[in-house]
Amino acid sequence: LLSPPRLVETFYDAIQREAVDAVKVKAIYALSTIIRNSIQARNDFYKLNGPALLTSILSEQSHSLRLRKKALTLATDLQISEKEYDIKSFSDKRFADLLMSLLKSGEMDMNEKSLLMIQSLIQHNPGTREHFRGGLQGSVASLLKDIEKLEKSLFA
Repeated sequence: LLSPPRLVETFYDAIQREAVDAVKVKAIYALSTIIRNSIQARNDFYKLNGPALLTSILSEQSHSLRLRKKALTLATDLQISEKEYDIKSFSDKRFADLLMSLLKSGEMDMNEKSLLMIQSLIQHNPGTREHFRGGLQGSVASLLKDIEKLEKSLFA
């Protein structure tokens, strides 16, 4: 068996180099399992600049929605589990802008995951509050309208 650092590196490389999004999704799923259950594996992921890899997946529109959701789920899980630490790739203005654009995706699951990440950043990293000031209110209002439309279509 590979040692945990080598496992992290193997899946990281697969996510980075694989051309097929379905394979990347499986690699993120496996990597998520490893780093959720091992502090050493999580540290190895950070050494490889894993958060930046997740950010690049999220920012690339050509990736499948499923892959982007998996990347956002892992990023949110990391942010929540590491709430006492500032994960640089998740606390900068560029990432905040990316989350705001994901909120406008029109896809309810992506919107929910984006809001969870924003909530965690605002709660545990007060410096990020300024990144979301102003734009968040309009996005949430738009989401509420989308939910109302969905309710009407479901219960009409």
